[in-house]
Amino acid sequence: AGLQIRETSSMAASIPLDVNVQQGQTTVQFDVAQPYSISSDGKQLTVELSSHNLNADYRHHAVPKLSEDAYLTATVTGISELSLMSGEANIFFEGAFLGKTLINVQNTSDTLSISLGVDKNLVVKRTRQKEENEKSLTGATQRATRSFLYSVLNRKAVAVTLSIEDQIPVSNSSEVTVEKLEMSNAKVDETTGKLTWELQLQPNEKKELQMKYLVKYPRNKPVRLE
Repeated sequence: AGLQIRETSSMAASIPLDVNVQQGQTTVQFDVAQPYSISSDGKQLTVELSSHNLNADYRHHAVPKLSEDAYLTATVTGISELSLMSGEANIFFEGAFLGKTLINVQNTSDTLSISLGVDKNLVVKRTRQKEENEKSLTGATQRATRSFLYSVLNRKAVAVTLSIEDQIPVSNSSEVTVEKLEMSNAKVDETTGKLTWELQLQPNEKKELQMKYLVKYPRNKPVRLE
């Protein structure tokens, strides 16, 4: 609800017509049942050939290490039944024009993901905890702890689903080890070090998460700790 996708390059007008859609082996044909007059003033005109109501799954995504903005995406299923054509589409959300996207119906997926831009009503903060970042020397091995606090606030009047991603270092040497101290129940990809939190936030709800890890490495060997 609230999401419209219009495959057109101009929104000068939108007039629904009686259209018969015929799906061929390699083409889609739209047969307009009644005559339609087009003005000779040279202006672009939009003619609505079909209209569909689809259910969309709305989710927010944030990668606070790169940006503290939360991005809203809508995922629509069942697009193979709509006889869509690949091309440029205008995106409208809650009555406002958000921008343009490209629709590619040549892929094998029956799902269409659409970015709806930044949602300023979802606040995500990533703060480095300075008191946890002291280095200590034990013989030839150096130990360094990194700790980050995430604060999330939903200022919307509705509940939202938010996915937060970050990453811990991954060692490619037997001399360097990374120990997870606190992940706040994040899903961890051991190969890439990617962390994912899936949160359900009620209206005006605030949550905090923590990422904390310990890196042990030779004192004379430079490593990237973040």
